[in-house]
Amino acid sequence: MISIASGLLVPATLHGFTPLRTLSTDRPDTTESPRSVDAGHFQYELEIAALECDGSNRTLSLGEINLKAGLNDFTDLQLVLPLYRHTHG
Repeated sequence: MISIASGLLVPATLHGFTPLRTLSTDRPDTTESPRSVDAGHFQYELEIAALECDGSNRTLSLGEINLKAGLNDFTDLQLVLPLYRHTHG
């Protein structure tokens, strides 16, 4: 699989300073992490392009977005949206 990705952790509020836990990437089917996003913070990841080859099947996906919002220290809400996906073969 060939993949180009980008990620960012964004604080929901900028007042006060609270040390954050280590950022853990969580791209679906690539890296599955048990870590949640800190409460009150957001994390987004963007896989710009990915090409998967499985035998004679090829799948191209573009712009897959992974959005996460920390609800508390142990729970986050996650939404994964593939903007474009094409399978040939």
